[in-house]
Amino acid sequence: MTKPAVRIGIGTRLMYDGEAADVVELQSTKSGVDLTLRVGANGHQMLRVALRELLHGGRARIIGDNDADDPADTASVILAGLSDVEMEAVRTRAAHVREALTGYRSGTAELAERGEPRAEFDPQRPLMKRYAAKAAELGVTVRTVGQWVSDYRTHGEAGLVPTRDNRLAGLGAKVDPRWTETAVEVMVEHTDQSRPSQTMIIERTNARVVARFGEGVVDVPSRATAFRVLAELENRHPTFRLSTKRNRDIAERPDGEYGKLRPTRPGEYLLMDTTRLDVFALDPITLRWVQAELTIYHLPLHQPAQPRRINLSEREAHRILHQTLSRPEGLIHLGNFVRVTEYRSVYEAAEHLGINRSTLHSQIRYLTKDFGGPLLERWTSTRPIATTELGCKAVAAYDALRPNAGRDGA
Repeated sequence: MTKPAVRIGIGTRLMYDGEAADVVELQSTKSGVDLTLRVGANGHQMLRVALRELLHGGRARIIGDNDADDPADTASVILAGLSDVEMEAVRTRAAHVREALTGYRSGTAELAERGEPRAEFDPQRPLMKRYAAKAAELGVTVRTVGQWVSDYRTHGEAGLVPTRDNRLAGLGAKVDPRWTETAVEVMVEHTDQSRPSQTMIIERTNARVVARFGEGVVDVPSRATAFRVLAELENRHPTFRLSTKRNRDIAERPDGEYGKLRPTRPGEYLLMDTTRLDVFALDPITLRWVQAELTIYHLPLHQPAQPRRINLSEREAHRILHQTLSRPEGLIHLGNFVRVTEYRSVYEAAEHLGINRSTLHSQIRYLTKDFGGPLLERWTSTRPIATTELGCKAVAAYDALRPNAGRDGA
């Protein structure tokens, strides 16, 4: 490479000891910067190397994206990035190309297989007739076979690898990303609702795209393409294929690592700690001395958290609820909301009340409209919720009117 400087960061590709590798992590240490490399075709081997050694050790060569000395990936880099299935497909195609050129799948008469050369691929036949025979055998056009031969002659087996763009494009690659993002948004909104049809999602996505960006600004895909895009998005945001309960369970998983565990029932999980002891015992099976270990476990018990308390008189509570609750079942919904504030979790409250989470979500939405403002500050599945001042007043009003009632709502 002739450039005076190259960028090294996450995603930088290089050749390390003859194998393709890419940088997946950088870490600053007292001695400098260390890089974590993912090496090999499968990417299962991880290697930690100092940046100084990488640049001056002579074992690595950085592959620049626009280097004049590296106009394209080397064959080893391309082939190393293939899976076993893709590599087998490339080798099979190369054998077909060699048979069309020489009459032998190996490319030489010395390594001829049994029955080679076949009559239609006899080296004495004109080349174009052999191309036509191979095209008929594989179900492709003669032009395609000719392109394979040209790529094979220029780059070897690496020339028969599908281009990166074709392999990574996938379904819906030509669809406007704004349409795809809007479709995901509509799909996520149906997590707490009944399972929608794909036609409904497409129609609502088209309408929202027009309302958000304007008529004709975003190209709306055809109906068939839209169905294919939704089928691809289904792998990331299950909406249509699985049961509604399963889809909600998947949607409520945290995006990152799981945080602090909060048990919903006794015995849901155990906290264990093991310590090695300076005591040895004889194993009755192997008759060997083994070091004893002490394991202690703790069984966390669930204790509902109490929300902030506000004291209201019975008269004030009557006034608040009379002005806000517009439906006869509003008081029942308010009781269920009080249970949510105690457990600080819609999931746990619904489990205790014996109702569906989507039903409890709907009740809280109705109460939010009745009280004219949000009752909860945070409403996610991975973090405990917190009650707003308005929510605390709602809880206090319920307690003032029904001080002796159970907190089970209905």
